[in-house]
Amino acid sequence: MTTGSNDNENFKELSKYEYTYDEVVPDFITSATFYTMTDGVWTKDYGSSKNDVTRDEKGRVTEVMKYRVNQKGEYITREKDFISYGEDGKPSQIKVYEYREIYETGEAELADIITYTNIVWKSCDNQILNGLELYQGANRILSAKMFYGDREYGNISVEYGPGENDYTAIEETKDPIFLTVKTRTEWREINPYDSYSILKEETYRESGNKTNVLANYESVTNDAYGNLLERIMKVRYNGEITVQKSIAKG
Repeated sequence: MTTGSNDNENFKELSKYEYTYDEVVPDFITSATFYTMTDGVWTKDYGSSKNDVTRDEKGRVTEVMKYRVNQKGEYITREKDFISYGEDGKPSQIKVYEYREIYETGEAELADIITYTNIVWKSCDNQILNGLELYQGANRILSAKMFYGDREYGNISVEYGPGENDYTAIEETKDPIFLTVKTRTEWREINPYDSYSILKEETYRESGNKTNVLANYESVTNDAYGNLLERIMKVRYNGEITVQKSIAKG
């Protein structure tokens, strides 16, 4: 809870935060509710969210429903994840539904669907709480096929290392405009304080074998207290490079 005062004596409550956590995966937040004091009443903030987790009789995650608060202070669906299991007991299909909010009505509509099938796992504990993050932590894929709606979208393969949390993911997809798109994503840990670099390079191959390359690079370096020390962003498109660099002032 935070308080404030105009005279440094009579302090009033301004905001408060409430969190709940998953019983099986203790660091997974199941609700994050933010309140502000408005005319003597606690009002739920726009940034609040919650996640409902469903497990089967074996304790495996089968569904994750993610919600956030809209402008009306109501919870709306942000994402749906469905996990199906194969005969080997591991997830054989992960289906992710993403929603977006219609500003005029505050309602949510389905915006995108991606499905992973034919999944080969490096490691898996059957506690998949984010179907879009399958490269770090206890659940890491080696390869999978991807579907967008009913259309086969492409495939993905992942290599791990050199660091414990590092990975390189390669997606090869078919696009309605371009014949093929190859995306290479390299994620590297700089230090344990949420510092990382990520290089995402996309190669577009059109008819006639014309090739365009777009690369985005970002590195974020924090100190042990979470303070930003340096941030670098680079964009390269067919040989032209744009660089932005921010350094903390001592």
